[in-house]
Parts: sequence; structure tokens; C-alpha cells
Amino acid sequence: MTRDEQYQHYTDLIRKWKDVVNLTAITDPDEIKIKHFEDSKAVIPFLRSARSLIDIGSGAGFPGIPIKIECPQIHVVLLDSNRKKVNFLRQVIFELGLTGIEAIQGRAEDPEIFRTKGPFDAVVSRATWPLEIFLELAEPYYGQGDSCIAMKGPRWKIELKAAESVIKKYGLKLAQTHPYSLGKESRTLLIFGK
Repeated sequence: MTRDEQYQHYTDLIRKWKDVVNLTAITDPDEIKIKHFEDSKAVIPFLRSARSLIDIGSGAGFPGIPIKIECPQIHVVLLDSNRKKVNFLRQVIFELGLTGIEAIQGRAEDPEIFRTKGPFDAVVSRATWPLEIFLELAEPYYGQGDSCIAMKGPRWKIELKAAESVIKKYGLKLAQTHPYSLGKESRTLLIFGK
């Protein structure tokens, strides 16, 4: 299956499962392409030489599955607490023929998950929690020199201010901010390191 075929099949699966699992309100194929696939791919230039990545609160597989399609060499773990969403992710992995990727049901704060699966070269989440909560959850999963990437909307500066105590607590450094646009919507990647 080519990448284009994988994305097309992924789109079909999202639309097929939308009534069974609350995956996304976006079901138009063109909108899925821009607001989910292109948004997910914005992370790729910042993965440097990452060999492993965990997508915390993966939901419908964003950004983890598009990252895997584009970067097959990266081992990807998709983590979500919702059983139906994890079942969907496992079906996508199977039907797209992806290898080196797994979907796990669980909560990020469960020490057993980061004990058995971590650490990772990169930790990423797409607007799942306020920044301070995400940084707290992500902290055990990556080490010195690794990246923690938060995908945020236009309120990122407010969230960054609210997260100052967590950033200080873990000795994190905001290495880079990367603003970008999806049509008329503004997004920003916040790339943290230790």
C-alpha cells in the first residue's frame, strides 16, 4: 500500500467508525487531510533522530499514525484510556499494514506503562490537556536530550504562563516555538527539553 493509499484508507476508516466511536467531529475528507493529517505532520521536522515516540492521548491516532506513515523507522506507541478508541487504532494499524507501532489502553500516569514501555526519544500530544498537565504526565517518558512536543492552538501563551511552575519543577527548557497555519487556523508547536 502506498502512502497515499494508506491515508485514503485511514480516512475511510475514520468515516466508517465515526458513529461507533466518538473519534472526531471532522468527517469531510478534505478537512481530515488538512486538520488532522497535515497538522500531525507538522511535528516531523522536530523529531531529529528520534527512534521512538509516544503519542499520549492519541484519540483517533493524531499525530502518531501520520508520523508513523511518514517515518516508518520510528517505533510509535499510541496511548489512550478509551477502549473503543484503542480498538479503532489497532484496526487502523492492522488494515494499513503498519509495523513498529502499537496501541495501548491505559492512563499516562500509570507507572506500569512508563516502566514497561519507556523511555522514548520524543513525547507528543495534540491539544489533549492544558500544557501544565501534559508536561506533568509526559515527564517520566523521556530523558536528557529527548523532546517533549505539545501541539497547541492560539491560547498557547496563556497555557505557557500557567505551566511555569511545572516547567521549573522538572528543569524543563522551552527549546523552540514553531507557529504554523492550517487554513485560517493558527497552531504552535512547543518543543521542550531537559
